Amino acid sequence: MISRLRTVYKHSSSHRYQIDAFERDYHPDDVFSWYTKDSFFYRGLNKALHSHDINQIFLWRAYISDLDRKLREKCSKQMDSQSRCVFRGQLLHEYDLRKQEKNKGKLIAMTSFLSTSSERFVAEMFAGYTQADSPVQSVVYNMFIESNTNKIVCADISELSECEPEKEVLFSIRSMFRIGRVEYSDNICYIDLTAVDEDDQQFCTAINPWKTTTSEQSFFSGRHEPLFTRFLVDENTSFLAFQLLTDIMLRLHQTDFARQEMIEICRSKYENSSNDLDKISEFERSYQHSQAIEWYTTNSFLYRLLHQALRMEDIDTIFKLRYYIYDLHNQLAQLHTSYLRSLPSDQPILTLYRGQRMKTTELTRLQENINKFISTNGFLSTTHNVAAAIFFAGDGCLNDLDEEISVLYQITIDTSVPHSIPFAKIQYKSIFQDEDEVLFSMASVFRIDDVEKYGALWVVELTLINKEDETWNILTAHLNK
Repeated sequence: MISRLRTVYKHSSSHRYQIDAFERDYHPDDVFSWYTKDSFFYRGLNKALHSHDINQIFLWRAYISDLDRKLREKCSKQMDSQSRCVFRGQLLHEYDLRKQEKNKGKLIAMTSFLSTSSERFVAEMFAGYTQADSPVQSVVYNMFIESNTNKIVCADISELSECEPEKEVLFSIRSMFRIGRVEYSDNICYIDLTAVDEDDQQFCTAINPWKTTTSEQSFFSGRHEPLFTRFLVDENTSFLAFQLLTDIMLRLHQTDFARQEMIEICRSKYENSSNDLDKISEFERSYQHSQAIEWYTTNSFLYRLLHQALRMEDIDTIFKLRYYIYDLHNQLAQLHTSYLRSLPSDQPILTLYRGQRMKTTELTRLQENINKFISTNGFLSTTHNVAAAIFFAGDGCLNDLDEEISVLYQITIDTSVPHSIPFAKIQYKSIFQDEDEVLFSMASVFRIDDVEKYGALWVVELTLINKEDETWNILTAHLNK
């Protein structure tokens, strides 16, 4: 972030001086002081948060975390059982003002930290005075914090502020308010907002689609046992969390920092293996974006670490491998179109296979969820060659110790409709060219059509789901709200 700021303010000696002081002196305990200064810190942080640009926000992640954490600590020490009111003054474009007027009684969420004051005159000073016919209007928010809303994160930071007379009360980035009365007086618009917390009924209704009553396992808390597939009827919340994480990783820019972070996590995980450390050094020297699939198909440190992290839902490791995940996903996306064009045009239905062994309890769950969705917890290897898949499934003999059985996935894909998750044949890119491999990117979603036993082999019939599927749209409709 520092290098980025130096580039932005390279022609301003005063800003360069502030940036030097920040790099030299910054400490998390001083975050309120830096935030309330008239400096690059306040302007840069809020500009990033208002931009909705994930790359800009990511640059500020450490300081957003510091500010949020210190604000929560301050809030916990100032718990007040009394209702109170704070104020915020600002200029607002008439379009945004009319929008708020039309949404009385509805909730509004803040996309950045929100500065307010315990003094009304301070808010009115910031609101200023505008003409009635101006497209920009002076607005003062009367912001009520009721006594029964004890989960709202805000704190009086005036004693730590560079501008103590402003009597600043700072709200967390995730604060929500209900829009109330809107009235005008002396060319100033006064809007009542009431802070709400997660116990508010209207808030609960808004976030209900993100919740599930049958799964208490959060994706972000990791797992104790590896997970290959996720049953979406039970784990909708963790699935959506994984979708969001994937979306973030694929939006972030490929930077030297991300590459180095990937190398460092690999070295830390294999610090006791000299052979793997040598491979990591080779990878660091020679890896190119176009080699992602080649490295994936070797039984290397990268393949093992990525699979373990995805199946154990180790979010820290997954995120630190984002540089490689980005390359692998995008190389599949590049190959996807040419792969589909190589298929017979008069045969739009494609059938692929995957063989594996699994515990009988996993098979039972598949049987119990016919006509419902599952999602893979990582990249998925399949093949055109049913014989090769059966080889990987085993001979069907039961292992008394692990209670494992042989399972053949038969996957049906309608290639005439668009699919949001790329998949491609990687035979010519793979070191195992006799497997006729087709690789799917992360979080592919399938419908379980049938589970039947043929001799010693169980066959699970799946259909790849696309964005136009009606049932899938019902499941994810709230993502587009």
